[in-house]
Amino acid sequence: MLFALEEGSMRLRNLRGDLVYATLSPEIADSSGLGEKVIEKIKIAARDGTGDQPGAGGGTGGTTGGTGGATPPVPASPAASQVTIGNFTLTQYKLPHPPNFDIEGFNFSTRSKTRETSPFPVQSDFRRREGWIESRGGLVDLGPVGLENVVEAPASGYKDAASGAPGRIYAVRCGDGTYALVETMFMADSNNLPSTSTFRYKHQRNGTRIFK
Repeated sequence: MLFALEEGSMRLRNLRGDLVYATLSPEIADSSGLGEKVIEKIKIAARDGTGDQPGAGGGTGGTTGGTGGATPPVPASPAASQVTIGNFTLTQYKLPHPPNFDIEGFNFSTRSKTRETSPFPVQSDFRRREGWIESRGGLVDLGPVGLENVVEAPASGYKDAASGAPGRIYAVRCGDGTYALVETMFMADSNNLPSTSTFRYKHQRNGTRIFK
């Protein structure tokens, strides 16, 4: 079997013998050593989109050098981890009630802050409103588990808001479909404005929920 690294994943480029999980690719079939009749069937199946898999059987069946039996498929390579780690601050400038609503939000894909002057809908991936944490994509309060101890964000359970407290970890579903983990380092007193809170984060940019 010959593989090539394309776009971060290993992809099959050539295969000799039975096409046990091989594909209906005429190019791979031509170089597989299969008999002409089987190769022709593969080309017809590929052209017609039948979903058949000629040449996938064990034994000799028109193959050269076939040994029989089935070979399990090679699992797809996981997407390479693209975790960004950093810190950010969020400032609340006014009380969070119209017409005085004026707070900051953070977007992980651009690693930049936005100024939000209307309560809803939430415009940023993560914002602090008085003692609350809010997200346009949803978040899960994981508790005081430690940022380094979380290796995977939850698949479900995301809500619009959660109460904020120092030391708590939040899994955040970002607006672009990626995931982040955020730890509250310092939650400022919102009664003395403007007030600035501090957060630490990990952002997985490859679209998975894995933070290894």
